[in-house]
Amino acid sequence: MRRVAPWLVLAIGAGLAAAGVVVLWLADTRPPTWTAYSGSYEPLVPDSVAAYESDLVLTFDGGPTLLWGQQHLVGAGLLVGGLLVLTGVGGFLLGRRRRAV
Repeated sequence: MRRVAPWLVLAIGAGLAAAGVVVLWLADTRPPTWTAYSGSYEPLVPDSVAAYESDLVLTFDGGPTLLWGQQHLVGAGLLVGGLLVLTGVGGFLLGRRRRAV
């Protein structure tokens, strides 16, 4: 059992990392979702609407814009968690090797 446990944890870490990559890939292939916002502080009088309008434009020197949703964050969390497990098990296995003298 002692030799099986690190390899089992290694497989779990690889599975987590692979699941994170799949979730990130699926998040990028689906069309963006539309979100309805309610509860506006905008007044109902149409003449004074201009005072409550605002626009935010971000430019990144012509590069691609990155918008992350909840699925992106879940995928990144799974990927980072899997990589942390793989790093820990790799260090454990390297530390347990016997030194050839």
